[in-house]
Amino acid sequence: MTALPRPETAAAPAPARFRRRIRIVVTAAAVAVLAATGLQAAPVARAATPTAPGWTPTFIDEFNGSGLSGNWRVSEGTSYPGGPSNFGTGEVEVSSRNNVRVSGGVMSITALGQGLGPWTAARIETNRADFQPPGGGKLRVEASLRLPEAPNGQSAGYWPAFWMLGGPYRGNWWNWPGIGEFDIMENVNGANRTWQTMHCGTSPGGPCNEKSGVGNGGPSGCQPTACTKGFHRYTLDWSRADNSATWYVDGRVVHRTSRGGNIPAGVWDEATNHGFFIILNIAMGGEMPANTLGPLNGATGGGGHLDADYVAVWTGGANAPAPPVGPPGNTDPPPNDPPPNNPPPGSTTWAPNTAYAIGQVVTYAGVSYKCIQAHTSIVTWEPPIVPALWQRL
Repeated sequence: MTALPRPETAAAPAPARFRRRIRIVVTAAAVAVLAATGLQAAPVARAATPTAPGWTPTFIDEFNGSGLSGNWRVSEGTSYPGGPSNFGTGEVEVSSRNNVRVSGGVMSITALGQGLGPWTAARIETNRADFQPPGGGKLRVEASLRLPEAPNGQSAGYWPAFWMLGGPYRGNWWNWPGIGEFDIMENVNGANRTWQTMHCGTSPGGPCNEKSGVGNGGPSGCQPTACTKGFHRYTLDWSRADNSATWYVDGRVVHRTSRGGNIPAGVWDEATNHGFFIILNIAMGGEMPANTLGPLNGATGGGGHLDADYVAVWTGGANAPAPPVGPPGNTDPPPNDPPPNNPPPGSTTWAPNTAYAIGQVVTYAGVSYKCIQAHTSIVTWEPPIVPALWQRL
């Protein structure tokens, strides 16, 4: 989670970085219970975790029980024992298992409070801390999520995240960011935007610009439904074959990091030579909202919930394919996209370290783009990430 477990508690340098439709099935008795607790009714899942041809599943939780399975733990309170206060980010919520419920195939974390607080929410983590690619292969970590917004529309300060933290952090609590962090999805203030980031090196500053990290600046929204209105897939493919990490939203590339590219080789090695654990949480307030779209304020409403349909992990070989394009339950590109295997005449596939002229057409992840500013491409300047250089066709 960007700006999360920090080695120090000083304020961050500004600014920091940066299924388908569902139905509600609730009995009258359940409504009464939910009203008493303040928790929202959980949406009902409609389908199982998708298959991933060319990949082998190693962890799948579809939240089919009546509570969290033995796959997960809840980090209670406002810090890890002996670690930075407020989880090192200035967030103000108290994490409590009482804010987590599993029903109808969906796990929901609900933020409860009003205005500047007090607030409760939750941070759940996998017990496993050994998730990493096999030698010469890839690791894929994916979740289908619907992001929170306050029922009254006042969502300032909400900070949900789906992320991975280096296993050596457990029991040390002060070795961040050297042990690495992959933020697969972060969102603030209920906006239709998500941020994807890698944290590494030293803080503050250092080779990875901490506490901001090496991120994409939050360009990616969700379509056709907003990130808070429907379920969307958030995916990380981490490769030991070429020492890279690629982030996707609904199968569309939104960020990439690589060893010796935008991450120095030694820093990459330190951050990735071990396993990771997976985290889902809602933070309230803290550094990222304050440094992007605005801090928690007196109008912020409680009751927003982060819903997870599934969390899944696969391993694959060096050539394991990219995820399909489209939100959960729909692997077809939106109708305005050109067919992935039928690029416009005269187009070429985008590649790094290539000189592009104004008007040149390329394809990237099955989508066509026209160059609008002459440049030589590099990793992290992929067409969907830099609209100043590329116009989507």
